Amino acid sequence: MATKIYYFTSTGNSLAVAKEFKNKLNDAELIPIAKLINEKEIIIDCDNFGIICPLFYLSYPRLVLDFISKIKIVKCDYIFTVLTRGFKGMGGAIGYLDNLLKKKGTKLNFGTYIDMPNNDVVLFDIQPKEIQQNLLNNSKISIEKSINMVKNRKNSKKLELLGFLRPIRQKVYLDKLKYGYKNFYVTDDCNYCGLCSNICPVNNISIKNQKPIWNNLCEECEGCINICPKKAIQYTPKTITKGRYKHPNLKIDDLINQKI
Repeated sequence: MATKIYYFTSTGNSLAVAKEFKNKLNDAELIPIAKLINEKEIIIDCDNFGIICPLFYLSYPRLVLDFISKIKIVKCDYIFTVLTRGFKGMGGAIGYLDNLLKKKGTKLNFGTYIDMPNNDVVLFDIQPKEIQQNLLNNSKISIEKSINMVKNRKNSKKLELLGFLRPIRQKVYLDKLKYGYKNFYVTDDCNYCGLCSNICPVNNISIKNQKPIWNNLCEECEGCINICPKKAIQYTPKTITKGRYKHPNLKIDDLINQKI
């Protein structure tokens, strides 16, 4: 049975999960959502259809929400979603996706969360290395269980105790995108390598006079701030003392290749 997995990643957690699904499901294809941002309609015609991405503010990233709004399901017998998150208990996206799919005449069959190292250095900080490694080790078990659920086409949706807060937090996130990009800047440690521009999934960062400029299409995925090799990118001075995170098993090119 053909499976199409649409994914979005910022620092690699969701891509690492998506790769595991691809490797262990028969006839599975990985499709980067960032490559589809200019499409007006996305036809879903397969046996199994999945969305794998990070949890943003108890919901989906904006470009994933846009993707969901564009899909037209011609044929699909089983739909699943897997979201990576940096803190246990956070959630609200699964029930929301189920409601969106019902409006399209179908439903979500399986939805779950995978707890992985946090990369949100704007609101929080990264965990110590030992905790990160424990999370990565434990995530292997959760990923394997989720793959088996999808293989056997089980119906199950993760309980979301904070789901009632999803509309509020999602609005905070979407409103923040209108001005948050103005908080990015670089310190004198910037060596003008251009990696931030290359890695941005929505091509929001331009280089002018050997300096990165953030425009108004930012998803606040924090890929740029985490991946900068000089730790020169900041989001207000509060991020100067914070750590940075990238999934240890993925290369920078893996992240760059998801974009147009």
